[in-house]
Formats: sequence, C-alpha cells, structure tokens
Amino acid sequence: MEIKEKKGCENVVADHLSRLVNEEVTLIEKDFLDKFPDGFLLVVHERPCFSNMENFKVTGVIPKDFNWHQRKMFFHDAHQYVWDDLHLFKIGANNLLRRCVSKGKSKIILWQ
Repeated sequence: MEIKEKKGCENVVADHLSRLVNEEVTLIEKDFLDKFPDGFLLVVHERPCFSNMENFKVTGVIPKDFNWHQRKMFFHDAHQYVWDDLHLFKIGANNLLRRCVSKGKSKIILWQ
C-alpha cells in the first residue's frame, strides 16, 4: 500500500479536517521518519500463494498439486521474493526490500 499526499491547492476535494494540524502526531511522525526513512509496508492478503512462497523459500519444496503452468508462474514470481531472518521480503521496482505481512498484522502495524 502506498499513500500519496497532495497539497491542499492540488486536492480539490479536500475538506477542512485535512488541513488541521495535530501537534502531538506531528512530533511522533518526525521521530518515526528519522528511524525509518525508506520504510514501506507491503500488504499481502491471506492466500495460498503467500504461504506457498514462504515454504518454498525456506525449504525449497513446491506444492505437489501445481500443474505445469502454475509451476512456471511460481518460479517466475519467486525471483521477486527474499527470505531473510524469519521474514519474507519482496523486491520492489526501485530495488527496496519490502516486508510481506499478513492482513491481520498489517492492521496492527498501521494502528501503531
């Protein structure tokens, strides 16, 4: 998920709430950006290919019920993922590693 911010003059549908400044959040945001300057969150929905990719990266085992075409696509997609230190990462278009998290964990991360 990528969030893009528009300035008030560029965003014609912005309401007055988007222009309010919360000083408490602004201070926390500055501290957060200093710690994670290039931090991105990649949300991966709960689906079999996420767990299959994770299992493949750890053990090298491919699900037996895949047909030829599914195996070909699976190997093609496997080049975009990296397993490191108990976490699965996806290599983005700009070569940044983005951690893959489940939908439940993404809600917790966004809440914090």
